[in-house]
Parts: sequence; C-alpha cells; structure tokens
Amino acid sequence: MQESTFWQTVDNTAYPHQVVIDLGKEYNVTGFRILPRAEQGAPGMMKDYKVYVKATGFGY
Repeated sequence: MQESTFWQTVDNTAYPHQVVIDLGKEYNVTGFRILPRAEQGAPGMMKDYKVYVKATGFGY
C-alpha cells in the first residue's frame, strides 16, 4: 500500500466522482483497501462507494 499517494477531486466539483484503475491485464481480484488520509484537518473521508470490476473497458 502506498500511503503517500492520494486522489482528490477539484473543489466544488459536482457528484458523482469516479476513479478508474486499469491494471493492464486480467487479474483475480479478491479485495482492496481504502486508507483515509491521516493528516490533521485533511479532507477526503468517503461517504459512500461502489466497486465495479470488468474484464473489458467501461466505455467512458
């Protein structure tokens, strides 16, 4: 896990937000971890999320 890397939207960006991660080839995914930012006063707590896994692209 890389604790020093994070994703954050631009302020005042409308919902929903998406993050698409392309692993480059097919893997068996058995889970993942979300680590909230630990800095004092840092934004970034997730309220809700959904995870989708596909062998083909999402067509965005």
